[in-house]
Parts: sequence; structure tokens; C-alpha cells
Amino acid sequence: MNIDILEDVIPQRIACGTSFLPIIKLGLKKGYVPVAFSGNITFVRKDLINRLKIIPYILSDNPYDYLHLYDNLALWGNTWYTCQIITFNTAIRNYYMQFKTYTIDIDWIQNHIKTYGHEIWRYGNIEEKKSMKDHVKDSGLELDANDKIIIPDGIKHFKIDIGLSFDAPHSQNWLDNDDSLCVFGFEPNHVWVKFMTSPTEDRDRTFKDYHTYTKQLEYEYVGKRFFVIPVALSNVSDQKEMTLYIPNVSDG
Repeated sequence: MNIDILEDVIPQRIACGTSFLPIIKLGLKKGYVPVAFSGNITFVRKDLINRLKIIPYILSDNPYDYLHLYDNLALWGNTWYTCQIITFNTAIRNYYMQFKTYTIDIDWIQNHIKTYGHEIWRYGNIEEKKSMKDHVKDSGLELDANDKIIIPDGIKHFKIDIGLSFDAPHSQNWLDNDDSLCVFGFEPNHVWVKFMTSPTEDRDRTFKDYHTYTKQLEYEYVGKRFFVIPVALSNVSDQKEMTLYIPNVSDG
């Protein structure tokens, strides 16, 4: 992969998942543009975007290797100024091979999402209309008469884990510390949600193409001290209204 290094490119890279849509939104408001770097996002000034050159690197034709970029495009539409993509499947690769540069045609990619992408990222399918309350119940959590989440017995501290990947390694490390800890996780990729909530023997059989180099979430935690909600956090208010505390001793 050859990239022209620009001094004006912000050296801030974040995971390219819809869980980070609020951050992307803030970047867009400030005049920056998301650019795909093999699964990561960087904000680049609009007046510099044409100076950035990327040569595609094909990782796989496996449809599950699609970037979360598709989800973001589906939600943000034409608010994206331009992007480059370097991980894609055969159909998209063939489309871009005719060009010397790889600036995305928003209309084309959105049509591709409508016809094929939603079969992969099913949580974005307009035919699947589940309320947040239903998603919470499906996770194993219980609600009281006022639809407030009931904290499980014995839990003294819970962590919100945004973007779990397919094996939730940070959640696993957290839960191993003490029996009084609990995780509320958010992961919009329905394939990964199915993986991490499946018994260990089913993971090996059904998801044989998935490889992890970290400690996987143990099945015994699912529905007891680990609850995953299959949505992206895309409705967070402006940053000034929200304070996040991240201690340096905390995994994730």
C-alpha cells in the first residue's frame, strides 16, 4: 500500500465501526472527512483530500470481510464528501479497477448496499424493526415496570463496552477480575453477536473461518454478567454534554 504522507493529515485513527458514528459526526461538523485506511478512519481536511493517494490492497473475497464503512455510508449518505476504500470484495474491486484513483461513487455504493450489503449487516435492514426495549430483552436483561434495566443481583460495577469485535476480549479481561463485575456491550454486526453468544463448541464448528489471537469471551458469562445489545450508538449528543472516564488501568 502506497500512501502520500501529508503533514496536514490528523494523526488520529479510530476503528471504522458504526459505534464511532458520534465521533465521525463531530469530525464532519469541523470540516474533516472520513477516509478508509484498511479498517480504520482518519479525518482529512476537504481541501487536502485530492492529495491523498491509495493503492488498493485486496484482503479477501469473503463477504464478511466487508468494512463497517458500508454501515456508515448507509447511515450518513451524501454527508460523506469522499472516501477511499482498500478492502473490498470482488464486485467492488472490479468496479474500481477501471479507475486510476479510488474515490467512491456514493450513489453506486449505496445501491450495492441496498441489494447485497443488508444481507450481511442485517441489523441495518429496514424490514427488521425492533425497538431498543426488544433488543435489551433479547440480551438477557430484565426491565422493570418503568422499562428501566434491572441490574443483576450481586453486581456492583458494570462497564459499557462499545464495539466488541467478534470475541469481546476486553470484556473477557474485565469479567475475569471479579464476580461483581458486569458488561453491557454494543456491537451492531449480527454475525459477530452470534459468534460471541454461541457455545464454544458451536463457535469452532460454525465459525471456522474466524481466527482470534486473544482470549475469547467465555460462554458462561453470556446472559449472566455479559449482555450484548446488537445496535450502534449513533444518537449520542454533542461531546460537551457527555463525559467519559477512562482509567489507565482498565482494559478497553
